[in-house]
Formats: sequence, structure tokens, C-alpha cells
Amino acid sequence: MILIIINGYFKGQIPSKEHSDKIKDVRYSASLMDEYLEKNKAKISRGIYIATKYKIKALKYYPRVLS
Repeated sequence: MILIIINGYFKGQIPSKEHSDKIKDVRYSASLMDEYLEKNKAKISRGIYIATKYKIKALKYYPRVLS
């Protein structure tokens, strides 16, 4: 997700206030990130879904990575 956002910045795309707020919220909550992932999994590829799910699981076990 972060790479997608960074690529968007390089292309000159600035996130909306709503998306910016979501990015800030999930930075400190792996559970919230998981919730957003589940709600939007139909919008992304299966490979991206699985990779992101794996990363979220790791963050839940190692929460210091989020700080």
C-alpha cells in the first residue's frame, strides 16, 4: 500500500483529505489496516491481498515496527 502511495506522489497525485486521514489512522493500527484490506479486497489482486495480509499479521506480532 505504501509503495502505491509513494508512486502516486512521484506521478504528481496528491491524496484526498479522506485518504490522507486513512493513511494516518492505519499507521498506528494493524487491526484497522486489516479491516480496510478486508473491505476492499475485491479491488486488488489476490497476490497483493495475500502479501498485505502477511505483512499485517507480522505487524500484529511485532507492533514496534509501527512506531
